[in-house]
Amino acid sequence: PFALGDAQTSTTIDALVRHEADLHTACAWLMIATGAAVVLVELGGGIAAAYGRYAATAPFARWLGPMVPAWFAWMFQESWSVLVPLALLPFSNPACLVSPGNLALGGMFLTHYTYRSFVYPLRIRGGKPMPLGISSLAALFCFFNGYLQGRLWTALHVFSLDTAADRAFLACGGAIWLFGWCVNLHSD
Repeated sequence: PFALGDAQTSTTIDALVRHEADLHTACAWLMIATGAAVVLVELGGGIAAAYGRYAATAPFARWLGPMVPAWFAWMFQESWSVLVPLALLPFSNPACLVSPGNLALGGMFLTHYTYRSFVYPLRIRGGKPMPLGISSLAALFCFFNGYLQGRLWTALHVFSLDTAADRAFLACGGAIWLFGWCVNLHSD
């Protein structure tokens, strides 16, 4: 879509991308605000999400739909973090797709969520069933997160590695990601 040819189409696409960047920023702030609200409700209100060890004891669990096997819930809810960025690839900015910074960040994100979506669920041994409503809310979050992350590194921002600080930032972030990856593998 970025190489459609005539000047009018190019101008229209540039305007849409600028508006999408503003929308993207607003959505990122919305996600931060929503996360803060959830923390306040769960910690301040003493309410726990009705899954795992809390699924049977939550007083409102029966309103959250039928219980589904843990492996299905994990695969359903997490897969959107992989599928959405992949679906965005045909609508990407070519400069983003060749940027080493974008490729590294996108690669780390997709590696993590590919594992959490398609490998971890098959490794679950005797996981507790989860209400379909909780899994659906998690799927909504992962869809939203997949859009925010995927769109940023496929179309909206070229992550430069021009300076030593840029490279150090990516190296430190990559080391933290690798540490977390190892902890996940060990814990699973």
